[in-house]
Amino acid sequence: KSVWFKNWIIKGSKIVNKDNESIGPILFSQYSLKKDILELTAQIAPINNPSKKVQLQLLKNNNWENISESAINKDTRTVTFIIKQWSANADCKYRLVYRLDILKNKTEDYYWEGVIKKQV
Repeated sequence: KSVWFKNWIIKGSKIVNKDNESIGPILFSQYSLKKDILELTAQIAPINNPSKKVQLQLLKNNNWENISESAINKDTRTVTFIIKQWSANADCKYRLVYRLDILKNKTEDYYWEGVIKKQV
């Protein structure tokens, strides 16, 4: 479940709703490469159910492929993936996927995308 506010009224000629400019629940990610080990960590916004997991997907042949899943650390609100035998000879697009409970029996997937750069 998530937290929702009800009955808010915001008025004014300068107020514009831009759903595509929202942020969260995945706030940002960072990664490091050492030899053939990829370590990628993402910061998660405060959410009502941090016990869920986040998926790490890679773009391969124009399709997103799940390669790992990891639980959110409740204390730090981070999720970390450690991938051994990582091939860093080409840039690799990735995305993180979090399925948020928004209503009773309704969920919505949220994505955070990035690129893991090749090692030179």
